[in-house]
Amino acid sequence: MDYIKKFNSYTVEQFSNFHDQSFSKSSTSTKKAMKGSLKRIEKIYGSPLQELELIFLKDPDETYNTLKSSKYSNNTQLQTFTNILKILKLVDAPLAHYNKFLKILNLEGKRREEEDNESLKEKLEFYPPYLDIKNLVENHINEMLNNIDNINFYEIKMLIVLSIFTLSVPMRTSNYLKMKIIYFKPEEDGQSNNYFVDDDSDYTFYYNHESIIINNIKLKKLIKLWLNEFNTSSYFLINNDMQTTPMNTKDINISLSMSSKNLLGVNLSAGDLRSIYMKYLMSLDPNFKQKIILSNIMGYQNISKLEKHI
Repeated sequence: MDYIKKFNSYTVEQFSNFHDQSFSKSSTSTKKAMKGSLKRIEKIYGSPLQELELIFLKDPDETYNTLKSSKYSNNTQLQTFTNILKILKLVDAPLAHYNKFLKILNLEGKRREEEDNESLKEKLEFYPPYLDIKNLVENHINEMLNNIDNINFYEIKMLIVLSIFTLSVPMRTSNYLKMKIIYFKPEEDGQSNNYFVDDDSDYTFYYNHESIIINNIKLKKLIKLWLNEFNTSSYFLINNDMQTTPMNTKDINISLSMSSKNLLGVNLSAGDLRSIYMKYLMSLDPNFKQKIILSNIMGYQNISKLEKHI
């Protein structure tokens, strides 16, 4: 494998820079994921990258079995293996050799998809109905708004997080990260920033060049109270009233889990609430064109994900 010899001495930093230059238009998260995979490979093989002589590029079966025997989750193992394929492209590996790795990735991806589908079917049977959740959340908002003098920051924060995942289109958690509060529609700048637009109490979420208008009256009242009385920062979601920095993924997940447990009696994640919402959408029997629109709103490129929630 002469084509990898010149890369054998590359450190994680060198390979990461090589990747970033070769895929310069990739997102920051994609670049971070590659660097994370390289560091993970060092931990799995127990040596610095420059001492491994890229052994993980040589035998696809051995590499995959090594990843499978590691302590990392199935999703992390799959992400690492996917990035190994990118590395094969970077070092200009022969197509036949690349395809051996690709075959394993495709087989594992298909197996994982089948397992996920079965798991989703089981979960959908036990999830509480969307309209029940919606009614419970709206009733709780009414109770809070009728007892404003006794509200504390923690209570409204928890309800805000749960409400945006139940009374508005539940976006991916990443779409709420570092969400800045602005007062006008953001200009197209080629960046995938997250914004909450407060245009004279007309509220809109902007993310990845898409927008979600908040129409639920009770949610709008709750947001108005949140922004006027409790959140004086420049970010839509903050973790405490002394904090000016935004919530991170862990903060949102904890708030969702605790608020859903307290109010609904069951711990629900962002993924759970998205699945519950998509099951409700499919119960409305949308036509093909409507499925395309709904899938795009949910952040999917085709309707296959939505149709799994029948």
